[in-house]
Amino acid sequence: MTHPYSTVFMITFAAIITIAPHPVLAAESSPVSTVDPCTLVAQSDAGQAMGGAQPAVAYAISTGKFCHYQSSDQRMNIFVQNVNPQVMSTLQQMGATTVPNIGDAAYIYRTSIYVEKGSNVVQINVYTNSLDGTTYTAELMTLAKLAASRM
Repeated sequence: MTHPYSTVFMITFAAIITIAPHPVLAAESSPVSTVDPCTLVAQSDAGQAMGGAQPAVAYAISTGKFCHYQSSDQRMNIFVQNVNPQVMSTLQQMGATTVPNIGDAAYIYRTSIYVEKGSNVVQINVYTNSLDGTTYTAELMTLAKLAASRM
């Protein structure tokens, strides 16, 4: 059974990332990849990172596709999406943290990791409804390595 707020959250979040003037995402205006983000991070991968996951919900967005996993307790979310390769140079300029040995290039910025391999770039984001300040860097790194190996 889906929590009544989860549908509202998913729709709201999808709308925010699609139209928000975020400095990193603002450069994304055209389809950039044919890689299906739901195959880069599978439900079992997301479930391992979150302690169980519901089936993926996928959306078409301007840059390709967006995949969302929600934890069984509905407190944690993982989002995977195609992004424009220009994002990588923007991340460098913004001082994002370089992550070695993942794909051709990878950067962590806030709660997301961006992975480039060949002409494909994906963003993986871990979001929780907790305000305790917990970061999920280890989970991001694990999911990014899996995604890069599948690109």
